[in-house]
Amino acid sequence: MAESICTEREWRKNGGLRAGSPVCWGAACLSLPRKQTIHTNKQLHACMLICTMAVALLLPLCYLPGGEKPVFPLAVVPASASAMEVRRVTGLSFSAPADVPMHTQTFTREQLYRGRLLLLDAAHPLPGEAPDPATVPIATYGKGVVPVRALTLRSGQETVKALSDLFSQLRSHGVTGFVVWRATEPVSSPKEQHDAMKAMARVRSLEAAAEAVHTRYAHTGRESLQQAFSVELRMPLPGTALPDERPLEETPEGRTLLMLAWRHGFVRAGAEGNAAFCFRYVGKAHATAITYLDVSLEEYLALLHEKRVLTIREHGALYYIQCSPASGEYMAFSVPEGAACEASMDNTGYALVACTLPNEQTKSPAGS
Repeated sequence: MAESICTEREWRKNGGLRAGSPVCWGAACLSLPRKQTIHTNKQLHACMLICTMAVALLLPLCYLPGGEKPVFPLAVVPASASAMEVRRVTGLSFSAPADVPMHTQTFTREQLYRGRLLLLDAAHPLPGEAPDPATVPIATYGKGVVPVRALTLRSGQETVKALSDLFSQLRSHGVTGFVVWRATEPVSSPKEQHDAMKAMARVRSLEAAAEAVHTRYAHTGRESLQQAFSVELRMPLPGTALPDERPLEETPEGRTLLMLAWRHGFVRAGAEGNAAFCFRYVGKAHATAITYLDVSLEEYLALLHEKRVLTIREHGALYYIQCSPASGEYMAFSVPEGAACEASMDNTGYALVACTLPNEQTKSPAGS
């Protein structure tokens, strides 16, 4: 206990001897009251306890009633259907197949964000919920069958397998000049851009360094390479390490590539700039639909938002594609029995499912 010594005058002024106080010669030992601290203040402790209990009681009231699931961003249904003109193709219809038995299949939010239909461009960045791409070295997986510009190029296993088949067919048509110029590129961080700026500023002017960093990290038409489903295919100029900048439509090799790519599940990421040389592996169902309709990926997604269903019968297979506004943690679709189904978000608030079914399974069993 804290104590202090005072003079007789101070002792008399403070009231003199009190009951229970020790008496000293000419002075008195007085016990001073203990100072309140945050650790010993019982009133403060009681107040904090009451506040904690009040917050605990109010927390359940802050959640949505009935356990409602969160809604995906940008899931906006058009107010009215637009009159979108599309090419009429035999075997393609905007209705569900009537001769196929169906069942319900549910896909999780994680499965949707792992899909191959995410629209990626300057206006649609890679969503934060999309997982990091699982990549494999192209040269290692392809065992040299797929020519690459560098051994560090990486892409997804599905993409590499489809590339191997595509390059094999290109060789059968006498085309051997294409290589994988670029593959999966991770999203750059501000620190990475800052370090690149400092490195370039050592060997060039500040203005030239800023321009180089902007060219490398800004929207360059290769946004689709942020996933493991895209590759940039180029033909190097003879005797150089530079790419051929001529449009694919202007070279015989480029026209052959465009003619064969969709049969292996690839579509072009864009029509201009670097995107014109980027090919996205979207699977044979979506690649066939995009090629039949003769539309870009963005136009194809807009069309599915309007039509909602699409059926294609092509060369011994049936493709059934559905689209619906995404909401909640789970999405249920009615799919053909026995079909292989692939689900994906499209980065504009819609979920899509592409189902592939061999034609011999499209007829209902007798008597059903």
